[in-house]
Amino acid sequence: MEIENAARPEIGMSFGTREEAFHFFKLYARKMGFAVKKDTTYKSRIIGVVDKQAFVCNKSGKEILNADPGRKKRSNVIIRTECKVLVCV
Repeated sequence: MEIENAARPEIGMSFGTREEAFHFFKLYARKMGFAVKKDTTYKSRIIGVVDKQAFVCNKSGKEILNADPGRKKRSNVIIRTECKVLVCV
């Protein structure tokens, strides 16, 4: 299966497109037991096209606590753990 053959990400790897890089990182993340999502995109100020994209763990960031005790919490909410996984391409 494709997931077992996923290589480890290394500094300096190159990909044809951002989508290829995301697919590679998604396979690696699944093999290691976590999920990823697309995060910030950076546009070039000179030509106005996206030149950098960040991919992060889907549990990155701080959890937002709801102080209202009467409000029910959804059962499918992802609990944020401040995961530090980050890949920029």
